Amino acid sequence: CFVVQVGETIEIRGDGEPITDVQIEPSTFYNNWRQQTNTGWEVQIDTTGWISGDYQITLFSEHSSHFLEIELFDIAGPEIHIETPEDYQLITDDFLTVSGTTTDAGWVESVEISIDRGPYQPVEGLTSWTASVNISNLSCGEHRFSIQAKDLAGNIQTVMQTFVVPSENPSDLTIYEIFLNTDNITNTSNVIVYANCSSTQYDVIHISVWYHINDAAAWISKEMYRYADFPSQDRHEEDPLNNQTNSPIYGLELGIFDTDEQVSFYISAKDSSGTEIESGVLSFLVS
Repeated sequence: CFVVQVGETIEIRGDGEPITDVQIEPSTFYNNWRQQTNTGWEVQIDTTGWISGDYQITLFSEHSSHFLEIELFDIAGPEIHIETPEDYQLITDDFLTVSGTTTDAGWVESVEISIDRGPYQPVEGLTSWTASVNISNLSCGEHRFSIQAKDLAGNIQTVMQTFVVPSENPSDLTIYEIFLNTDNITNTSNVIVYANCSSTQYDVIHISVWYHINDAAAWISKEMYRYADFPSQDRHEEDPLNNQTNSPIYGLELGIFDTDEQVSFYISAKDSSGTEIESGVLSFLVS
């Protein structure tokens, strides 16, 4: 007896007469097989779309037959792809519309949606689906929806995504302060840029530093991280920020630059309301 995962291809090889037919019991919607005859014979049977269980396979040639048993199992959950909306998208309508696709090596049995960990309700469709949920009673701010898919074997996969119900009040996203780890920058200095950025009504979701060297045409963008989060660690007693809270300081190591290089940079920030702001351009000269 051969043990095979649903979706894998069963390869059976032998010598003698080529295979003319393949019989599978119990029958399956997908009797996908093909034969290669480079040396002897080889039959390849694709189990995509099959249901887990026991199967008996008989291979027929003109004057003989070959029999084998297959135990098919399925432990892989469906794959979910959300097409709309984008993560952290502002939803200004009373209804949240979500669409996407679901694939599985076997069969997708159900796809459901939940808002803020509430009860699940079915979407329309299985492999290609859409859902429209009334969110008119939700408060302003961030919310999450979950898409849960289950296949016939009982495997469950769940993905979550954030959406934002905008407030009547505008965002107060602000970049308060930008500073470097040192004032005396030489060709041996490891330059780190910090930014103090916060928003009282929404979450800061993306902060980047943009820089170029000697007025190059192209600006380089790198995402900044909240101080001590990547990796998470305690401040050292000699750290100049030792007595300050980790939030809302963001930082990034720019690295080491050559003597006489002029580095210009600015900070861009975005919060969950979709508001984007930029700082003025700053610069330093490497001595």
